[in-house]
Amino acid sequence: MTKKLILAIIFSTTMFAQVTSLTDAVDLALSRNLEIKKYEEKLVQKEFNNNKAWGNFLPSVNFDYSYNRLNDDLSIDLAPIRDGIISLQASTQTEIANIYNILQTGLPLQNQDKLIYYNQALAQLNNLIPPFAATLKKKEFQKAGFTGIQPLFTGGKLLAAKKNASAELKSAVHELDQTKNRIIQETISAYLNIILVNSIINTREEVIKGIEEHYKRAENLYKEGFISNNNVLRAKVALAEAERNLLNDKSNYDLAVLALKEKLCNDSDSLQIVINDSLLFNDVEFLKNEAALLMKSNQPILKMLDEKLVSAEQKFNAVRAEFLPQIAAFGRYEIYPQYLSALEPRWSVGIQLKMNLFNGFKNYNELQEASHLENEVKLVKSDVENKMNLLLNSKLTEFENSKRNFLKLQSDIELTEENLRVNKQRFESGLGISLEVIDAQLALEKTKLERVISLYQYYKNLASIYELIGTPNKFLEIYN
Repeated sequence: MTKKLILAIIFSTTMFAQVTSLTDAVDLALSRNLEIKKYEEKLVQKEFNNNKAWGNFLPSVNFDYSYNRLNDDLSIDLAPIRDGIISLQASTQTEIANIYNILQTGLPLQNQDKLIYYNQALAQLNNLIPPFAATLKKKEFQKAGFTGIQPLFTGGKLLAAKKNASAELKSAVHELDQTKNRIIQETISAYLNIILVNSIINTREEVIKGIEEHYKRAENLYKEGFISNNNVLRAKVALAEAERNLLNDKSNYDLAVLALKEKLCNDSDSLQIVINDSLLFNDVEFLKNEAALLMKSNQPILKMLDEKLVSAEQKFNAVRAEFLPQIAAFGRYEIYPQYLSALEPRWSVGIQLKMNLFNGFKNYNELQEASHLENEVKLVKSDVENKMNLLLNSKLTEFENSKRNFLKLQSDIELTEENLRVNKQRFESGLGISLEVIDAQLALEKTKLERVISLYQYYKNLASIYELIGTPNKFLEIYN
């Protein structure tokens, strides 16, 4: 049981690879960061929305069914018309008989004879002519059928909807790229921060080691009576302060590791990070004009604004289509002919035209709104381009300054090292005091820290520049 438990623990720890390089950290962030996954899901939504827009060009076919019950049969009764026709025809036949009798006998029929002829004709016609009453639809009936509609002309509305869906899809792609670029830059920044704090810790430990040696030497010289106790106390205070700074930096290191874990994944407790890396200077040159051109062609935010402008243009086209006629072909087929009345067809096809003539100027106002939205997006794009150019110039300036500071600080380190060596010799020979050695030691520490921070700022600004350009992976190539 104990062996199984040990194996389970080993297996669970090896499931999460230790991040030992910047590339490993970036790959893990891209694969497990929840914000990236969120925009990936948004991209899938836009893909389906783009596919849905194609369906607007195809016919729509619907099936409908209903069961109906009326209060009575739906019927028609034309008995008055039938009675009128029979009466009129009986009168006509009576007159014909009267004319025939005049031609035969020379005498007209008597009124009593006319009545007899009339009643005989009325009875005969009543038997011959069927009743003028029919049931058109029974009070219980079912209705079902297929209805198809095919748009023929919509004034460009369907095409505008398709172009808008395509623009939204491309915008989602650029939004995902922008999110990935930002996560890469933030991961790089967190990773570099760990290296910076680790370099500071190493420098602090070197300083503590030097101050400890000086403190021990000062104690020995004090015991031998060569220096005063004040020199020993000064060295002791300096040692305590250096140890306190080291503890603070170690706490900062833990916070820096935690910050990197949060960028990599949510389950940060199960992730073990060990970074054995250091900052080495790699000279990179940038031309402002070239960097600005690269940013304009590669920056996802600018590409996203281009697609937003396309969407605004297509919204204008869709609203403009409302002023044009809408033409569509339609067809209907009934599948229950036994329930149809004599007035209802089994199938029907046709073409429908619809055009709005007046709706309170709503279409006009929507068109003006769409036009000004298009202008707004153009202004936003121009404003963002200007601000990003200013930010790029600012980052390039900071990049050059940090690079210049790093290169200049090398000579300062050589001077402070020489100053520390001289003050140590003076202290050993009795010509110097402990305070001079401590100050020289701290001056060397300060210069080394400034140089490390300059190199950190150099790479951090470089990562920011590549993010602005839209190619943060280029930083990984240079760093590696």
